[in-house]
Amino acid sequence: GLPLKGFFLFAPFGFVWLYAAAGFSAAPKELRHLALGAALPFLALNYVQNPERALSNLFFIIVPLAAIALTRVPFGVAMAAVVTNGLFTAKVGSSTVWLPSSRWLLAPAAASAVWVFWALLRSDRVASDTEA
Repeated sequence: GLPLKGFFLFAPFGFVWLYAAAGFSAAPKELRHLALGAALPFLALNYVQNPERALSNLFFIIVPLAAIALTRVPFGVAMAAVVTNGLFTAKVGSSTVWLPSSRWLLAPAAASAVWVFWALLRSDRVASDTEA
């Protein structure tokens, strides 16, 4: 069904999709242009590959944009996001028995994502207060 298809589109990077979107505005102009320029080839790749595999090919854009966002939050928050999201995507991608079910790993990854965005909002608010 539709929820399962959405999960398969989400799974290659997990919450890193959201971190990348948050990092886009702070990215250097060249990286933003590369991201925009990758859109059309990505859509073509989606046509010839299954969507999950096509989405995974965007790592060269998604990872740097997410890193930009995560450098704007405290180190502990960024580490929690990286570790929990990494465990979640590792479980989904490999189905290893060494990790708990993805249902159990999704909750800490989601909580870390909320923490990241709370920290980003807070840092943006502090930055705007110091400018005023």
